Amino acid sequence: IIYDSKRVKLVSQGSTRLSEIREADNDRYLAWATFQQLSSGKQFFFGNIHLEPTNDAAGKTDFHNLRRKQAQEVMASIRKNNPKNLPVILVGDLNSYRWTAPTNAPYDVFLTAGLVDHLGMAYGTQYTQPGADVERRVNTWYSSYNGYALAAPRLKYLNGTYIDYILTTPMRMGEYENVLSVNHTTGNFIPVISGLDVPIPSDHN
Repeated sequence: IIYDSKRVKLVSQGSTRLSEIREADNDRYLAWATFQQLSSGKQFFFGNIHLEPTNDAAGKTDFHNLRRKQAQEVMASIRKNNPKNLPVILVGDLNSYRWTAPTNAPYDVFLTAGLVDHLGMAYGTQYTQPGADVERRVNTWYSSYNGYALAAPRLKYLNGTYIDYILTTPMRMGEYENVLSVNHTTGNFIPVISGLDVPIPSDHN
């Protein structure tokens, strides 16, 4: 969790290890922190997650339900470590999206627990759904996962394909930006170093 110490003060922090199926897999965590906004004195709770990315086409290992369980553990940890019931901002890679079969399990857990998806990415829909209350969109039609592709993946709808989310307790969302640099003539990503064939720095926007 990186923060601007000129704007917020770190009050407390910690992490919670999430469940896994195979010991050989990378450990997964909720990293969390409570911050105080210097300008107002108000506090909020911030969490960052990266849920299990593995899928099993043969269906021998249930990674779908593992992500559901990890999401449940994330919410339990938030409740435990946020006793003042401060506003919550939860970000991260769910490794699940609105067309994941059979469901977008972690997303469902978070919204059932009261978090809000300000982009309105309901399951199986190409269009925004109730809760899409963001006031200004910037590049939200581009997908959050890009796979280091030359062309920036995008949809013709307001929401691209997102496995990365910003979910919050109910609050105003003035602007939501999917941060990326694209040549709007070619549709390709702009290289990190101008004039050189250098890949973009991440496979996620």
